[in-house]
Amino acid sequence: IQLTQEDVVSLQDGRISLLNQTFLIEEFNDKLKERMELREEEANKWIDEGVQCKILSPQSHWKKGKIRIRLEFVPDDSDSPLDDVRSKE
Repeated sequence: IQLTQEDVVSLQDGRISLLNQTFLIEEFNDKLKERMELREEEANKWIDEGVQCKILSPQSHWKKGKIRIRLEFVPDDSDSPLDDVRSKE
């Protein structure tokens, strides 16, 4: 699930050194920018647009693309369209 700037996160296992136990994604991004010690424009590239790069993995050749920093939410339970069908069996 891609989070927006207004979404609120509440950590279950305490707090991280950047923030309190409960924080907005916007606050996370702001603190990350501070810690990266980048100018606003440069930090926004890392978080919003991405920065041009190349990657090399053992399974393939060099690939061009962008790298960007994101906070991602992965739910414990997945809602699948097949859940209703499975529950009827």
